[in-house]
Amino acid sequence: MVSSAEAGRHRKTATSKTTRAKNKNAARRQLIRNRVTVDLNCLTAFYRSFSTAVTRIAKRGAGLYTGRHLPMRRVWRTISSFIWWSYDRGSIPYDIMVTLILLFVFLAPRKIFKDKPIERVPHPTRVVLIPEDDTGYIYQVDAVGVTGKDEGSVRAYLQRVIEPIAGEVEIARYEPVYDKKGHVVAYRVWLEK
Repeated sequence: MVSSAEAGRHRKTATSKTTRAKNKNAARRQLIRNRVTVDLNCLTAFYRSFSTAVTRIAKRGAGLYTGRHLPMRRVWRTISSFIWWSYDRGSIPYDIMVTLILLFVFLAPRKIFKDKPIERVPHPTRVVLIPEDDTGYIYQVDAVGVTGKDEGSVRAYLQRVIEPIAGEVEIARYEPVYDKKGHVVAYRVWLEK
């Protein structure tokens, strides 16, 4: 059994731990407040020195610049007019802008412009276009490169050969062309766009 003296000592230890934790948190909060105060004081001092410098410049240049316009205001106005392209045609600033644009286009390295068309290498197989009434063309493709005899492989081969010429199209139908011995020499293909 615990004596009353030991229980009192235990209570004091527990309360002293919580008091220490509270004091530690209070110290942290105070440190943060001090840092914020120092930062705000620095900002205030910077603002005051900046505003006095600006007013000195404005007073010093009162003879050169009318009113309260500072030199930077004229610079920003010029930049803004260049961005919004607000000059009349034939004026000096307009000619300067056009000259700068042309210099950029003609003197810029090619690495900037990565705009190249997709190269489609034409198939080495011979393709003959036969005009058909008003509906378009019949494509006659040599059968030299056809490896399979089933319809799927023949259709895939014909699609692969015709696509670089005609673009993305669908094969409506095709028929084989035979020589005198009965061998398939070519295919006639009708397309759908």
